[in-house]
Amino acid sequence: MASRRVVVVWCVVVGVLLASPLPARSQERATECPDPDDILPCICAVNGDGELVMDCSGVQDESQLAQVFQAHFPNTSFYQLTIQHDPADLSDRLVSIGADTFGDVSFQIIIISGSQLETIDAYAFSNSYATLQYLDLSGNRLHEYPFAAIPRYQALRHLYLDDNYLTELFHVISSSLEVLSVNGNYITELDQTVFAQSPALQELYLADLRLTDLQTGLFSSLGSLHTLHLQGNSLITLPTSSITLPSHTLTSLTLDSNLMESIKHDSIIGLSPNATLRLRHNEVEELTEEAWLHVFTQLNGTQGRIDLADNPLRCGCDIAWIMLDSEDRYRLHISDSTTCGDGGPILIYLDKGVFEQFC
Repeated sequence: MASRRVVVVWCVVVGVLLASPLPARSQERATECPDPDDILPCICAVNGDGELVMDCSGVQDESQLAQVFQAHFPNTSFYQLTIQHDPADLSDRLVSIGADTFGDVSFQIIIISGSQLETIDAYAFSNSYATLQYLDLSGNRLHEYPFAAIPRYQALRHLYLDDNYLTELFHVISSSLEVLSVNGNYITELDQTVFAQSPALQELYLADLRLTDLQTGLFSSLGSLHTLHLQGNSLITLPTSSITLPSHTLTSLTLDSNLMESIKHDSIIGLSPNATLRLRHNEVEELTEEAWLHVFTQLNGTQGRIDLADNPLRCGCDIAWIMLDSEDRYRLHISDSTTCGDGGPILIYLDKGVFEQFC
């Protein structure tokens, strides 16, 4: 009986000794970088959460970048890739990224900015189709982007293409994309259905493009959209149904620094009760009830605001309906930075008696 107990104990001890090192080896393998000399000028490290990150900012061209990823990688699942160049440094000649540049390595976050990058193959990040969540390609020289590849990225939530040389925004098809930013490109128009198959979009940044008008129903499929930036374009007016959402989710709508002279009835539908509508630095002269009532009635929360600072507002009888409303439902939704004319009196503090007498 004693010998049987010894055998049992010995088996247990051996089992513990054999089993206990395995998690440590697994963890070590999970955070193991390639040989540093094999991946120069890239640098591999482990971040504070124990995830592998790669900085390839020292890479000068695609050939050098591809050579790095031909090295032996003990673990091909990386958290982040960063390539940040100085746009003024012409010795950086990373102008393209091919289909096989990154070998078998996958990433969750990719940031490539400030480079001379002009083209990216549609399969450049093919090993990251299931993992990529955040892609930032801002501040490069991209003349086109493979939008047709977007549906392949199953987890992509953030896509930034700001400050490139894009002239077209093709149909964005994604069930996961929540944030899309293309600020500072050369896009002159947007097709009516460009966002029709991106129902998860919550933030959309279309600032500093060359837009002169918005197609009717452009945003009508975006039931989760809460932030829309359209500042710095050349919009002159908003026709009926220009900005129409399926529900009242929009908390921030920015139209600053356009050429806006007027809006039409029902041009903006989908503001939440406490939304902020910014129309600073435009050419709006009148706030007629016919054109603006539909906006004010949506902002029925205590924090709802319309900011019309730096517009040549006449503040004549066109705003009597605002100033003389018996329940004062509209006046306090106008920001205290909104003035009459160029630096004139603050609109919300105008004397109501003047409107009672002359309007």
